[in-house]
Amino acid sequence: MFVGNGESSINYVDNTYFYRQDSTFLYYFGLSKPGLIGWIDLDADKECIFGDDPTIDSIVWTGSQPAIRELAQLAGIGSAGSLSDFRKMIHNTDPSHVRYLPPYRGEHVLQLSEYLGYHPSEVARRSSASLIMAAANQRNIKSDEEIDEIDKAVSVTADMHLAAMHFACEGMTEATVTAKVHEVAIAARGNLSFPIIGSINGQFLHKGFNEMASNLEVEMKKRADHWNSLEYPFGSEMPWDSTGQEEVYMWTSYFGYADKADVTLNAVLAYMPTVPHWGYNGSARRYWDFVYGGKLARIERQLHHYGSGLNAIPVLAAYRDNPDDFYLLRVGHAGSMGPLANTTRDGFGPAAFHSYPSTLDIDGYAGDYGSGFYGYAVNSSSYIYHHPEFGWVAFSGNLTQEGDWIKTEITTAGKNSVFIAPESLEINAVSGKIRQVDYNPLTDEMVIEFSGDAQFELHLPEDKKILSEKSLQKNKRGYYEIKKGKKERSIFRFKLSNNKIKQQ
Repeated sequence: MFVGNGESSINYVDNTYFYRQDSTFLYYFGLSKPGLIGWIDLDADKECIFGDDPTIDSIVWTGSQPAIRELAQLAGIGSAGSLSDFRKMIHNTDPSHVRYLPPYRGEHVLQLSEYLGYHPSEVARRSSASLIMAAANQRNIKSDEEIDEIDKAVSVTADMHLAAMHFACEGMTEATVTAKVHEVAIAARGNLSFPIIGSINGQFLHKGFNEMASNLEVEMKKRADHWNSLEYPFGSEMPWDSTGQEEVYMWTSYFGYADKADVTLNAVLAYMPTVPHWGYNGSARRYWDFVYGGKLARIERQLHHYGSGLNAIPVLAAYRDNPDDFYLLRVGHAGSMGPLANTTRDGFGPAAFHSYPSTLDIDGYAGDYGSGFYGYAVNSSSYIYHHPEFGWVAFSGNLTQEGDWIKTEITTAGKNSVFIAPESLEINAVSGKIRQVDYNPLTDEMVIEFSGDAQFELHLPEDKKILSEKSLQKNKRGYYEIKKGKKERSIFRFKLSNNKIKQQ
């Protein structure tokens, strides 16, 4: 039994909110009309739609509407009946034979209670777990027509975001921009999946997180204490796996368990090699996930499985603490780039790349690609390093040298982070993008050029301070802020010094 959504009133019966049919009901029956019930009798191999025909009171407002039997025929459903017919049928049916999905509306709970004779408090508990799994598995399979509709919806979503960017201007309220975004959805013959949250003060959405963060820290301290008691505080259902090491390293480092962090880091480095090959360099050693999560299921060396991106987290964190260790940079950066290496031009991210010579292609399923891309997202940064043999090099950047100046154009996807190894200086843009960073190692001078307005952080060793020509103050959110003038570039110049900040 599939209970369709009814109308939801705003302040009196006939003044209702925008109607949205239940998604699973739409999937199986394709009818977006209030007050319907779908019935599939597997034993009799029969489907039926139940609902009442339009009355004169509703036709006055909507015009002529098709009868229930006509709607059933349009949806390819063999039979139809009224809600009265449904009540007669359901009252002669053993409730224990009826499968239904968990209700999420109060009126659905009351309907199911009436139809099946359960107390309202029992309705959700008696929903069918097997039906949940069956419906979810079936809905995961998309036809070409469904994929076309998803593409259309995603394109409209992109148009909505672009409309907000193009339409917004100084002095305009959030409500005005929100109305423009909503207009785009309606003009595309659609509507909103969720209410728009339009605000320039997004930080208010995170109020109250301090207590949650403190609770998390307390619980993770318990875990770190346990990990610290183990010889090898990580593992998996498979040998040489790469599951869990990144969190063990980050939290044991955070709580000062350096020995355990080193054990964990060395385990990661044992299966993340430096090999002059895009598929193996920094690629976490993994063989098994194609068996249960691949379109082509077999045991083989997977190239840039999601472990590459995740394991790059502890490796690059260790590198930033040890900026002279070029090996950590090579392995960590290669691992973080692994998720991008397999991505297709149209944006599909596969589970991994098949290394069998007879295949040499990406897998057809996404698998756990998302967690690997997370590894890239949090690690995405340009690294500037001076190598004793190769000279000045940039990872994820185009580096040129002009006299004493080292100039690096930032090429990461987010263009929001730069690490200058000789100074142990980390530059993070929390809003806006970093276009270029110029560095003079002889004078310790820096020039950061942003693309427009920006808010940013500067992390540097305790023995170094920033000496700037400008009076640079942090804003209410705790970030440095720079605004682009009408005919000026967004540039911040400073010098690193052992002296305290000089304000001029």
